[in-house]
Amino acid sequence: MSRESAEGLRALLRDIGRSEAKLAGLKSQVLAEIARRDSDGAATRVAKRQLRTSRHHAKHDVEAARRLAELPSTADALNCGDIPPGHARLIARASSEGPINEQALVEAAKTQGYDEFAKTVRRQQHELSADDGQALLDRQREKRTGRMFQSRESGMFVLSAE
Repeated sequence: MSRESAEGLRALLRDIGRSEAKLAGLKSQVLAEIARRDSDGAATRVAKRQLRTSRHHAKHDVEAARRLAELPSTADALNCGDIPPGHARLIARASSEGPINEQALVEAAKTQGYDEFAKTVRRQQHELSADDGQALLDRQREKRTGRMFQSRESGMFVLSAE
């Protein structure tokens, strides 16, 4: 490896990135199919066990897989290694929050870095928003949660809210 040229190392890293994207696409397809056949909960349990990951991470993967299954252009670009997994997750999350122009986002995802692409997604969401933020506020209100309990170890109260 130490004898590789700088250009050769960059090319190798690019190939690794494309391979990671293809694997992420395949993982997404498998999780979406398990969820379709059984349930999101079953897919989460299988992912947790087979991928040896946390329940939270497995649940996040299943949710993203379910969203990507509804975004054919995004899923195809991920499966071909044309866009990174993080970009695909941004598109999937944005699609669950309101209207998007999937094709325009996929094209931008092919050339933009993560930070720039995140700004592109937010800008498009704002432009396609049909209201002055009321829909976002309504979704936030709908998803808000909270709980409070007393810790047995410390006796202190713990507040968890979103």
